[in-house]
Amino acid sequence: MRKNTDADFWNKVDQSLGLDSCWLWLGSRLNHKTRGADRSYGMYNIRPKMILAHRYAAALSGLDITDKLVCHTCDNPPCCNPAHLYVGTHQDNSDDKVKKQRHHYKLSLEDFLTIKNSSLPSAELSIKYNVCITRIAGIKGGSIKRKGIT
Repeated sequence: MRKNTDADFWNKVDQSLGLDSCWLWLGSRLNHKTRGADRSYGMYNIRPKMILAHRYAAALSGLDITDKLVCHTCDNPPCCNPAHLYVGTHQDNSDDKVKKQRHHYKLSLEDFLTIKNSSLPSAELSIKYNVCITRIAGIKGGSIKRKGIT
């Protein structure tokens, strides 16, 4: 069986929106629930093991990921854009969450309705409203609801 190459990796990353945008992982995903939200991190097979796609992107870009977390400045789990990634500790990640108010961020009713009715891609809305892409997708798809809104 052929071993995957760096080119194989980048062929599974959508870079079509440009250098400043999120580069979304197109390959398989590891889904897990975090506070009810589906967090879909990309997975890449570098035989004989699997690695999170954003970690591999960080390593390919020259970041030393040994014994570190790879965090997203964009807060978009499937993003593999090295410009959106940085290495840090669990404390760095927690501090970032508090700084960005992700730990209890609530959308205004107006923002919620705008997202719900938007034709923009979820990735773009995620960046615009600083909300994870899976929450945006849930609002657009109807699995995340708001009181008084049908």
